[in-house]
Amino acid sequence: MDQIENFVYQRLLWHAKAATDLQIKCEPAMDVLTGIRTACATMCVSTSGANWAGVKNAEYLVGLSASFLRTQLTIVDLAKQSEVQDGATLVRKNLETVARILELEKATDPTTLFQRPPNVGALRGNAKRLYGAYSEIAHSAHPRTSQLLGGAEDGRVGLVSLHPKYTEHTLVLITNAFAVFGEFYVWADATFPKIVSQYPKGEIDQVMAIAMQAYQDTAAHLDALRAPQQE
Repeated sequence: MDQIENFVYQRLLWHAKAATDLQIKCEPAMDVLTGIRTACATMCVSTSGANWAGVKNAEYLVGLSASFLRTQLTIVDLAKQSEVQDGATLVRKNLETVARILELEKATDPTTLFQRPPNVGALRGNAKRLYGAYSEIAHSAHPRTSQLLGGAEDGRVGLVSLHPKYTEHTLVLITNAFAVFGEFYVWADATFPKIVSQYPKGEIDQVMAIAMQAYQDTAAHLDALRAPQQE
């Protein structure tokens, strides 16, 4: 096996190790990812081929909702593999996507929003607070963003890894991804039953309730990890 093939193979092994470490060190975080994935998949299956004719600004919203769900599923995969920088960049993208969705709820003429960045002030929860930090990550606007890539395999200081590793940053990504998904979930919970007569709202609500408990447990685990640093 030459060096190129070995590098690609090692990358697969590091992805698997990151997922295993996540499962062992913070099982609730894996449950959060499972909840997001299940909710997204259920939304995709139940709304596929649906008629959006009765929804305001439907032509724009169809693409936005599909984009959000596809991206959120990718974020889940990246978080599981501890590809934190890439996952965070996509979280920022979905922040803007759901912000535009919420802007469209009030827009009488959607063309007034064309070629303008979404206003994250339209977000209803605390997820809007992530925008500044996640924009810094997406734009590589500060050297500290490389910390999300992890350190050297042998522990040497000052080096950046070419392979993903489970760290505290993984848990931060997962909790923030859940917060952003929560913005979409609230909107979808009110909108999708209008386009699907047998939309499985109860099923998705149950999945999200379980994921919420896992989210709270993950946040508590993060707080415990940080506590010694605060003394």
